[in-house]
Amino acid sequence: MTITAEILIALALGLVVCFFGYKLKKLAFAIAWFLIGYTLCSHFAPDIIAWMPQLENPDLWMGVLPIAVGLLAALMGLTIERLCIAALAYIVVVTIAIQQFGASFPIFAVASIVGVIAGCVAVSLMKPAIIILTAIAGAQSISTAVVSLFSLNAATLYLPILVIAAVVGAIFQFKNNKHSA
Repeated sequence: MTITAEILIALALGLVVCFFGYKLKKLAFAIAWFLIGYTLCSHFAPDIIAWMPQLENPDLWMGVLPIAVGLLAALMGLTIERLCIAALAYIVVVTIAIQQFGASFPIFAVASIVGVIAGCVAVSLMKPAIIILTAIAGAQSISTAVVSLFSLNAATLYLPILVIAAVVGAIFQFKNNKHSA
């Protein structure tokens, strides 16, 4: 079991977003978009830095670039809420599909179509969509952290952990936000 700061932060932020996403929706949006920007940039940072051989300290950029992109994504998420709800629904659907079925073009195409439909539905049903999407987004972070933290088999345990955490988080949020607008 390897405990890193990144895993602990992902777990803590995932718990906050999963269980308190609607109450703290501005903060939850910022956290969710930060995690999306950070994760995407962490994945692509080696390629981006390889394109710029003139950088003096590539290791520093590998640490700074994902944080900067995460902060920009968080700012974007706070600024344009409805678009971000639609985009978050799309990203959640596509991310889960790719993690479960692979990154082939047919899977991405079908997941994209389903993601766009989910985004349109999410915008028309804002409160339930925010609760469900924050529960799923938080559960994704929780599931990734738990699988990494305990060195579990990601192929078989990621999805069950994600589903259980998302369902529990959504139920918790719906029960605690009955009268919120």
